[in-house]
Amino acid sequence: MVRLQVILIVFILILGCGHRVKCLNPIVIGDTEYCNGYNPYPAEDSTTEPSTDTSSSSTSTSSGGSSSSTSSSSTSSSSTSSGGSSSSTSSSSTSSSSTSSGGIIFVTSSIHDGNLGGVTGANTICQNLATTAGFSGTWKALLSDDTNSIKDLLDTNFGQIYNSKGVVIADTVSDIWSIDLNDVITDDLGNIISNNTLVYTGSFIDGTKDTGHTCSNWTSNSSGDTGTTGDITSNIVWLKSEISPIVCSSYTVRIYCTNIPQ
Repeated sequence: MVRLQVILIVFILILGCGHRVKCLNPIVIGDTEYCNGYNPYPAEDSTTEPSTDTSSSSTSTSSGGSSSSTSSSSTSSSSTSSGGSSSSTSSSSTSSSSTSSGGIIFVTSSIHDGNLGGVTGANTICQNLATTAGFSGTWKALLSDDTNSIKDLLDTNFGQIYNSKGVVIADTVSDIWSIDLNDVITDDLGNIISNNTLVYTGSFIDGTKDTGHTCSNWTSNSSGDTGTTGDITSNIVWLKSEISPIVCSSYTVRIYCTNIPQ
């Protein structure tokens, strides 16, 4: 009898090893069954699939219900956001000492005698000073010689005329020959000249040539030659002063320069 019971127990153990025993009252959490809080055998029909989480994150700035993303490249930029709108501005500026309409007349900051290298040499002096001061364009001397009157060379339709500080000194080119200037002519650096105020012009007050008083067409610094001068401190005799002409050996005299086309 005892032998029979042993045989039955062994038989049952063999069957138990070949089969998995399920919980009679499992606790199911998700896809997994737990027996009394312990899981010796997962449920036969239970499968666990890998979970793939793909996500991307982006950072955006939102103001007032709208958002924007901008990319910009500039020398100088500023951004202002208010009330749901965003604006970006880029600016680049250059500094230019020129007027938007009209011409400029300045007196040289340098002083000279009567040998200017001719009118061509005087033009070079003006161009160099203008360029150094930051003025653009072509600059020439405001000079008459024994052949040409400066009045006849200037473009009379060039608009208002300014000094180097941007102050209007005449409303038209024609006005500079016929009426007093509205303001003083400043030098290429924007300064008002108070010493060495004589300026070679070779001209009468109306802009016509004063023949024989041009320091031999601005090539002589001889005391035997003379040149007509104006006075920079006067709005009336700026082209020909009362003491004109003077000897060409004087080395403290200036010249007028302009970008009015000739």
